[in-house]
Amino acid sequence: MNEPNPNESLPEWILDLVNLGGSRTRFIAACQEAAYRAHLCQQLRHARRRTVIRGGVVALLERLSASAGLDFFEVLAQFGLAGDVSDLSFAAAWGRFAGMLGLSRDDFLTRLRWTWLDAYGVTFRAASARTNLTTDSDFGSFDDAIEALTADQLANLETYANAALEAFVATAGSTNDLT
Repeated sequence: MNEPNPNESLPEWILDLVNLGGSRTRFIAACQEAAYRAHLCQQLRHARRRTVIRGGVVALLERLSASAGLDFFEVLAQFGLAGDVSDLSFAAAWGRFAGMLGLSRDDFLTRLRWTWLDAYGVTFRAASARTNLTTDSDFGSFDDAIEALTADQLANLETYANAALEAFVATAGSTNDLT
């Protein structure tokens, strides 16, 4: 009979701590880093509750950082969002971060698509009462903008969205009770 692996459901940062090899100093440093990230995330969640922010991921992060009195580049670095927005690593980091922020699935996906389309130079007009996202553009909706993409760009968008959504679902499910 197969024994369940208790490590399968543990967050990655806990697994990292377990694998530090027993160094008390490294363990304490890792705990302090995790606490610092949790504190930053809580400040950003508070800022999100009191601020209406239009735009994609970068606009959201800039406004939340400013509203919370945090350094924008520090926020990017702490949550793995300092890279190229069109990279899969950024998509996955955004998924994890959006889950930690407690964004709705619709808000998360809208900002993800917006950011991805911006990376390809596609502009559009998005209007959603749920997310308060609006902008002037060449296209009237995400669907119109997406129809203008090439087959390669569409394939990249699907891969990008899947990486982000997988990370979002994994994280959002573990942080819903932290509001």
